[in-house]
Amino acid sequence: MNKIMNKQLGFTLVELLVALFIGLLLTAAVITIFASSQSTFRASQGVSRSQEATRFAMHFLKTDIRQAGYSGCSAGVSQRSTLNQLNDDFIPAYEDGIFGWDFEDTNTGQTFDLNYTSLTSDATNQDIADASDDNTEPSTMWSGQTIQGEGTLITNQTVNLPPVIQALSPLRGSDIVAVTLAERLLFDSDGDNVVDSPVYIARQIPVNNPTLQTVDVDGNAVNTGVGTGGIVTVGDCSSTDTFQNTAGSGDSFFSATPNNAVSPDNIINGTFEWQKQWDESAQIFQQTTRVYFVGTGASGSPSLYRYSSNCGLIDPSAAAGDCQVTLVELVEGVENMQAKYAEDFDGDNVPDSILSADQVTDFNNVLSVDLGLLLRSVDNGLDTVNTSNYVLAGNTTINPPNDRFQRFVSNTSIRLHNRGL
Repeated sequence: MNKIMNKQLGFTLVELLVALFIGLLLTAAVITIFASSQSTFRASQGVSRSQEATRFAMHFLKTDIRQAGYSGCSAGVSQRSTLNQLNDDFIPAYEDGIFGWDFEDTNTGQTFDLNYTSLTSDATNQDIADASDDNTEPSTMWSGQTIQGEGTLITNQTVNLPPVIQALSPLRGSDIVAVTLAERLLFDSDGDNVVDSPVYIARQIPVNNPTLQTVDVDGNAVNTGVGTGGIVTVGDCSSTDTFQNTAGSGDSFFSATPNNAVSPDNIINGTFEWQKQWDESAQIFQQTTRVYFVGTGASGSPSLYRYSSNCGLIDPSAAAGDCQVTLVELVEGVENMQAKYAEDFDGDNVPDSILSADQVTDFNNVLSVDLGLLLRSVDNGLDTVNTSNYVLAGNTTINPPNDRFQRFVSNTSIRLHNRGL
């Protein structure tokens, strides 16, 4: 009995080795499953975040592009402007409603490299941010084409990127889109700090003077609320005149007289003449310009930006008074934007050709915009190097980026509601 109780029981060395081996196999299996799950999760999260970013980006772009050129009535309105269209800080879209700049070698049917191909495949956002200066280009690398029939723009003039937009450091390789739209002027009629009543034109004084008196619905003089430098359109459903206001927001009149203190300023040659003598039958609007471009975001990741101004092209830090000039990083992860424009050459309200910005003959004839966005994940978490091609806006191809960022493409066509049928 004592011999049995004193006998020591346990694993043999062979059994212990077998148990350790089985444990190692199980641990390896768990680690493999975990790593695979993490990789799947990162990929799924990357797609989800890119899709969410795409929805946000497209929402802003679609909303503004659809309203481009709004001035109270639809297409067919005769337009005229006293704006200094030869000024470097002028956007042709004040009359055209929409305008674009195509980056060199990214137009219809071409293939190009992304911004960051000089970096290694494991580059981080900080690496990209540090190299951002290497990815900006002079304004002449972006160009648009116009044959504006009125005003002072030269026929077939190439319009390079305005200096104010260039100073915002847009990234190379991406197109830039500018939209203008008119918003009906309202004023605070009851002193509750809520603008709720329209501003009306009383009369033009005198006929050959660029001054418009403003009143409320009862004919009482009211302040315009538009500061010096505000871009204003007056018109009806047959014609419109666009000018830069040189009166103050506290004045009960608008003025289109030249003023060297504003940009682009007005040009009045000889005897002043708008298309007609404006009176109470006219509507009055303030023009807002929004410029969409891709730049380096606060995190170092590329982002979609929107520059917005109702006082011409002004550096946001220099805006004063009643000018509303903002620069907003809208959506992180937008790496590239390509835009093509459907132009109607013969006036039948049917697009005849899809063109890049430097190929469009007259932006006033553009009926819709084909827009392509390339979204990039926040982290470079792919297990393998990205060797995919990406096709944006129909037929502009981006070469393989050769990094480890995940990407998502979104293409859409946006109809301008104020053009054609």
